[in-house]
Amino acid sequence: MGIVNFSPGIPPAGTGYFSLENPTGNLQVLLPPPTFTKQFLINPVQASALVPLKFKITNPNGVPLTNLTFTDDLTVPAGLTKVSGIASTGCGAPVDLSTATLISVTGATVAANGTCSMSIVLFVVGGPGMRVNTTSTVTSNEAGPGGPATDTLTVVLPPTLDKAFAVSQLQLFGPNSTTLTFTLFNPAANPIPLTDIEFTDTLPAVVVVSTPNGLTSTCSPTAPTASPGVAAYQPCSARRESGSGRLLHHFSECDGSSDRIPTQHDF
Repeated sequence: MGIVNFSPGIPPAGTGYFSLENPTGNLQVLLPPPTFTKQFLINPVQASALVPLKFKITNPNGVPLTNLTFTDDLTVPAGLTKVSGIASTGCGAPVDLSTATLISVTGATVAANGTCSMSIVLFVVGGPGMRVNTTSTVTSNEAGPGGPATDTLTVVLPPTLDKAFAVSQLQLFGPNSTTLTFTLFNPAANPIPLTDIEFTDTLPAVVVVSTPNGLTSTCSPTAPTASPGVAAYQPCSARRESGSGRLLHHFSECDGSSDRIPTQHDF
């Protein structure tokens, strides 16, 4: 049996495929393949988190496609396992859930000129990095194979935050102000910058932000704020110098923000 490009006219508007099945010359005409895509719906994601994965099949033909079949090996790359079954929208496909690291779909159907989608929740294991995950092709009874479908999941570690008072003990009367410094780190193993970082620090009842507050920051693009009783920072970025693995000063170079913090007993 062989597959031969046949053009024009089978189907109309495109190239068809046929196979010589037996000596009588019967032809099996295969329609244009479906479009097959996949997408991690939360991306980037932290390690040890849950992430939904969505598959989408689009049929460009005027007849339904039946017995759509594909697999997705989650061990390539390692670090993904299933935690729930597939939810199908219009595909009606039985799914093999017996193996935690293999998604297997058999017998799906997509309507003429229609689209169907399936989603599954995965658990992310392992450390940070870029996880390129690719399916098999999707086959059907009526059309040529479509795909494979590929998407890249970016896994990151969360930032770490340090804070320190320049002077840890203050007098009740007399000079009684100090500088509080926050330093935010993007772990060197993370493959991307961290953005939209937010945190707040509610000060103890006996401590307030001084006036003026002496606020400085290396955060960008939005400067932190320091109102009486609260020091707030949002949003901010923490990044690595490209290719060097060296942390660029914490907190986006997010080193910084220095506030003068006097006690309420500042007479």
